[in-house]
Amino acid sequence: MSALHSARPAADRRRAFALGLAVTLVLAGCATLPRLVAPEIVSAEVRVVDVRLPVIRIDVELALRNPNPSPVAIASLDADLEIAGERAGTARLAGPVTLESASVSRVLVQTIGDASVALVVLARSLGSARPIDYALRGTVVLADGTAFPFVRRGEVRSGGARP
Repeated sequence: MSALHSARPAADRRRAFALGLAVTLVLAGCATLPRLVAPEIVSAEVRVVDVRLPVIRIDVELALRNPNPSPVAIASLDADLEIAGERAGTARLAGPVTLESASVSRVLVQTIGDASVALVVLARSLGSARPIDYALRGTVVLADGTAFPFVRRGEVRSGGARP
C-alpha cells in the first residue's frame, strides 16, 4: 500500500508540471501575437441617392486604409450620420469586406434617414456659399469581434463631400 501512496504524489507532480508548462506555452504564444491596429478612414464621399418622403437614402463611400501587415476582415460598420449637427440617419456597411494588408480599399456604407432633417439642413444652407458639416460616428467590428470606435468629420459642398 505504501508504494501506491508514494507513486501517486509523483504522478500528481508530473501532471501539475505538464499543466504548468502547457499554460506557460499558451500564454507565451498569446504574448507574441501582434495586436491589430484600427483601420483608418482616409476619405469619405457623401452622396444623396434617393429622397422619398419621409425617407432619405445617403451613400457614403469610405476609403479605408489597413495599416496591418495582414488582411483584416470587417464584419460590420455601424454609425450615426450627422449633418450640420443634426442626426440624419443610421449608416451600415452593405456587407462584410476584407481589407488587404497595407492598402486602401473603398467600401460603401448605406445610410437611411429622416428626409425632414436633411431638407431642413438644406433649406438653411440655401443662399449661403458655406459648406455643410457632417460627422460619421460609429464602430468598426472585425470578424474576430474586435471593435474600434471612430469619428470622421468633413464638409458637404455642392458636388460632394470633403474630409
